[in-house]
Amino acid sequence: MNPFKYGGVVSGEFFYNRVDDVKRIKADIQNGNNLIIYAPRRYGKTSLIIKILSELENESINTIYIDFFNVIDQKKFLEIYSIKVLQKQKLSVEKAMTQFRSFVRNLVPSVTFDKDGNPSFQINFQENIGAEKSFEDVVNLPEKMSVGKKWVVVFDEFQEINRLNGDNFEKQLRAVIQFHKNVSYVFMGSKTHLLLNMFRDKSRAFYNVGKIIKVEKIPEDETIKFLTERFADFNLTLTKDSAEYIINVSENIPYYIQFIAAEAWQTKVAVEHPPIEDSYGKADHPGWINEKTKIEKKDIDTAVNRLIDAQSDYYLELYSNLSSYQKKVLFAISESGSNIFSKEYTAKYGLSSGSSTQRAVQKIVDLAIVEKSGEEYLFSDPFFKKYIQLRFKA
Repeated sequence: MNPFKYGGVVSGEFFYNRVDDVKRIKADIQNGNNLIIYAPRRYGKTSLIIKILSELENESINTIYIDFFNVIDQKKFLEIYSIKVLQKQKLSVEKAMTQFRSFVRNLVPSVTFDKDGNPSFQINFQENIGAEKSFEDVVNLPEKMSVGKKWVVVFDEFQEINRLNGDNFEKQLRAVIQFHKNVSYVFMGSKTHLLLNMFRDKSRAFYNVGKIIKVEKIPEDETIKFLTERFADFNLTLTKDSAEYIINVSENIPYYIQFIAAEAWQTKVAVEHPPIEDSYGKADHPGWINEKTKIEKKDIDTAVNRLIDAQSDYYLELYSNLSSYQKKVLFAISESGSNIFSKEYTAKYGLSSGSSTQRAVQKIVDLAIVEKSGEEYLFSDPFFKKYIQLRFKA
């Protein structure tokens, strides 16, 4: 099995470091604080919060996780929220359904069971009744259905609420949750400029609603330790220089670190040193690799090039949908993301007026191609950055 994982929630042996983050976020939640957690895409914040929720569940705290990318309208939000609450009830299914009906107007819950007797809940809306009629009832469910029980509700990619009736949805949600005493809320997002505006703008409903926490990159020494130990499990030697090279190429973004490492491992183990099957067709133990076998920089370059090739169709589509000037600005940022509105930067990269550049930058930020970090603009995907550089230099 590949010792590295990417592309989904990372847990167990694939999750490393974040010890301090887990401790401080857990402590804040246990103290009843609302949190706003943000970081660019692929920094591992979802894996981080899922680990924390798992630990809180072991401490008898009910947890709910909702990804707003899956919420297409207010009706879907109420459906997902209702089902999540029902799934957490320790009561019998019959009692949970009865309790739900007593608290929520206009929604009718139903349940089916699989062959193992596990329940699957559905929510039906009464005809000609709008979702807004049940909004307050549903959002109040954690507070009312388990009196005295502590709950944690996580809204991931919360900035996507802007697509759902905008300010009105925000105001409705804030108006209800501000009275909750037994529920802590965690608002998360990767489009940081949109998310932070929701909590820092005095005119917005969620202004100053909680503590803001930024998820940082993992310290390099921890990443080096993780990489060398995982490769060593297969008798593969990763030198410190090679580990640092992975960190550099990935720009120390956790997702891409594991992405590159997984591809490098795949090349060495599955391609160059495939396991020898015994007479029963079972693969030999990973000790088949000579302990002197090293993961070198050329192996990492090969892995990166393969990954870029695999993504090339997606990158081409993303690139093709930009205007000529946006492409020009994007290449400039791939070279340097600092002081991009200065006269010197404009002259160096042959850019137009500041207003034209600002519009182009705003577009590629909105598309999540780049993120603003402090006063610098950085690519969300370091492989796309390399793709852009190669394309312009070709």
